[in-house]
Amino acid sequence: SANYIGKTVIATSTELPLQNGKASFGYSFDGTPDQATMVITNAAGNIVKVLEVDRKAGSHAVSWDGKDDQGNQLQDGAYKVQITAINTKGEDVTSSVVVTGKVTGVSVYGGEVTLKMGSASTLLSNVQSIDETL
Repeated sequence: SANYIGKTVIATSTELPLQNGKASFGYSFDGTPDQATMVITNAAGNIVKVLEVDRKAGSHAVSWDGKDDQGNQLQDGAYKVQITAINTKGEDVTSSVVVTGKVTGVSVYGGEVTLKMGSASTLLSNVQSIDETL
């Protein structure tokens, strides 16, 4: 399990690791939303950043500079990505989020392997890819 440490992983998760003042994630929609909002929240659940949403079909990559809406650099840590989207009928459109982070620790509990990315974490079963470089 320790051989994951230092590697970059992409995992299905809304828990976003801000590492070295930066974070990367991607998202896609099940369908095409008419309206959509995307925010990043801190551990207390407060919105720290509102981001533009690309509502086109397909996957979209986002790089976040770790700054809040006032331009202040936020501390490294675990943040959450929240996307809400509706179609023209007012029905929810499902979104999927994948986050990218560098593995800083590994733990095993009840047979489940958890990878730590700073103070954010994800189950190994949610990992889509593992890379040697950031």
